[in-house]
Amino acid sequence: MNTTEKKAMEENFRAIWKEAYEAGLAAGKGSNPAPMIVGEAKSFFSNEIDTTKPTYFVSEGCCGFAWIVVRPGNSPFARWATKNKNARPEYGGGTCVYWVGEFNQSMDRKESFAYAFTDVLKKHGIKAYSKSRMD
Repeated sequence: MNTTEKKAMEENFRAIWKEAYEAGLAAGKGSNPAPMIVGEAKSFFSNEIDTTKPTYFVSEGCCGFAWIVVRPGNSPFARWATKNKNARPEYGGGTCVYWVGEFNQSMDRKESFAYAFTDVLKKHGIKAYSKSRMD
């Protein structure tokens, strides 16, 4: 691959990343997390909150993580993302990963970001999927 082709490929990857990131931000901002109330149960087997003890309203829903996985980790896009510090290699897994750092601890917003981001990558023929877990 000559220098011109390499530069064109890098510009294409940069444009794809930007499109995916912007789609993720829009999806995260547009999501509507289900708020939660955190408190102590009235008894061990109760689903009712003891309102005489401290309770907390969490408007952004449950806390959690989300990330985007690109496979294989040695694909041209994965190598570009790793080289440009957009993602990091996942050792032993043959993948590269982008951890969603946006939207503080809101799992719902992070998941929305990750799904939208992944959809854009797939649209461009990049093998990717998203994962999440509750904290």
